[in-house]
Amino acid sequence: NSAVTQIKLGDQAENEAKIQISNAGTNGQYLQKQSGNTGGLTWADVSAGVTSDGNDNTFAGTDAGNAGTWSGAAYNTLYGKNAGTTISDGDKNVCIGADAGKDILRGGSHIAIGWKALEGCDTWVDNNVGIGSKALNACTGNHNIGIGTNANTVATTGDANITIGKESCFQGCSGSYNTVVGHEAAWHSNTGSYNIAVGESA
Repeated sequence: NSAVTQIKLGDQAENEAKIQISNAGTNGQYLQKQSGNTGGLTWADVSAGVTSDGNDNTFAGTDAGNAGTWSGAAYNTLYGKNAGTTISDGDKNVCIGADAGKDILRGGSHIAIGWKALEGCDTWVDNNVGIGSKALNACTGNHNIGIGTNANTVATTGDANITIGKESCFQGCSGSYNTVVGHEAAWHSNTGSYNIAVGESA
């Protein structure tokens, strides 16, 4: 009987030199299946996980930050599928969630947290905060804050508006310096400026 069984293998009978491995390897590597290589095994490096590039950009997720194919962008933190995917030279943006800040191109210092938050913010504007699904989704103004699902979501061309609550200022604000707080407060388009609306459907 020429079959080799476990009991017939003595201590140290098998070692690295006797296994068909395609490369020599170094300390800290692991053995990886590589069917196209000699013996089907290759020593490979353990992935370092999420790291930052030379400009302090950190991104994770399919096409987040367009996999770092930007020009000069710095200090961006992008997590989620398509998060900040069109950023070219915008700085200091934080986009967390699928499609969060997806169309930000050159703007900076935005915070987008939630699915499609600040998705359509595609012009050279700065300092918007959208927290919640589709918050400030189509914002083209500056210094706006939208907190809540669909807060100020449709079209915001004004500046320095604060909208807090689900669907607050839902149709958007073309005016500036408005403060809207409450579920569906100022739900219809707000074209004025320096207004305050507080309460449900106010």
